[in-house]
Amino acid sequence: MNVKVKWDFGGTDLEDQDYHSALVESGLPEIVKVPTQPRGGVSPLWDQDAFSDWLSDQYGFTHFGWVPITDKELDHRSCPEDQADVTIA
Repeated sequence: MNVKVKWDFGGTDLEDQDYHSALVESGLPEIVKVPTQPRGGVSPLWDQDAFSDWLSDQYGFTHFGWVPITDKELDHRSCPEDQADVTIA
């Protein structure tokens, strides 16, 4: 499973840049692959709070939320990340 993350650049040197520029300069991924269990299922540890904490710990930035995206959406994305409505589901 993949998720699209809306990173929080507030309180950083990137906060005055538009979202896309801040994303590029930060080197943060727009799309994050969710780690899975060996059999391919999503880990039961990934409740919303645990996954949100993992994202922040893994990448060193807080975020405004994330939404799951399908493989098909990965192939046919047309919405720029600065216009995406990303919230925690």
